[in-house]
Amino acid sequence: ASVTARFVDRETNKPVAGYAIMGGAQSSGPSQKIGDDGRVTFKGRNPGLLEISVEAAGYERHFQHIVVPPGANLDLGTIRLARSTSIEGVLVDPAGTPIKCRYEVFDPDHPIRGQLRQKGGQRADEDGRFKIERLGRRRYLLRTWDEDRAIVITDVHTGGGSVSGLRVTVPEGAPVTLRPELPRGEIPTCEIRGSDGRPRWRGKLYRRLAVSLRLPPGSYTLRITNGSMAGREHAFVVKGDPVNLPITP
Repeated sequence: ASVTARFVDRETNKPVAGYAIMGGAQSSGPSQKIGDDGRVTFKGRNPGLLEISVEAAGYERHFQHIVVPPGANLDLGTIRLARSTSIEGVLVDPAGTPIKCRYEVFDPDHPIRGQLRQKGGQRADEDGRFKIERLGRRRYLLRTWDEDRAIVITDVHTGGGSVSGLRVTVPEGAPVTLRPELPRGEIPTCEIRGSDGRPRWRGKLYRRLAVSLRLPPGSYTLRITNGSMAGREHAFVVKGDPVNLPITP
């Protein structure tokens, strides 16, 4: 099977220079230089679920999952890349003191296989400062959290360019523990959303492995998204005391 794509500047439609990488959904493959006309072709690919990613100086990082049928010559057409933007700011506690907290950013409007794609993130500097680069020009969700801090979701829009001077307050949160009691072989995915509909957490549940996180006070809904329990929901409220959520068939 083969896969072809053409990469151009979103505004000028001119070809971009860079490299494309195609690998499996869980592993990367060799890189290939994008041609002067913006085209790249991967030949001799095994069929199935593959991921193509693009690294082009001055442009957003691009990821795309595709399913390649056996023996197919798949043409992805023209993919338009936006000039890169960045998000930078500082994370503080409720008293305004900078904190070395974890952060990451997601693209909520372009999920991959139903999941939000992480665009970057790690831990803020000692002075609470952070910067995420190689983003596109769209809406992102900035998620901040830590072992003793609540998960906080902040909407950030880079449609007009890079965003700087962002100040995010990350309070302490109440401990929430998910306690699955599942049949052998059942590994459902669940998500937790706040009353505002924003995703707070998403992950897989394993048979008897507890999951611990922290959330700020508020109302939440836990929803199972796949498996035999798909669609099941559990509403709960966080006030300050520890919350234990048993999850059973």
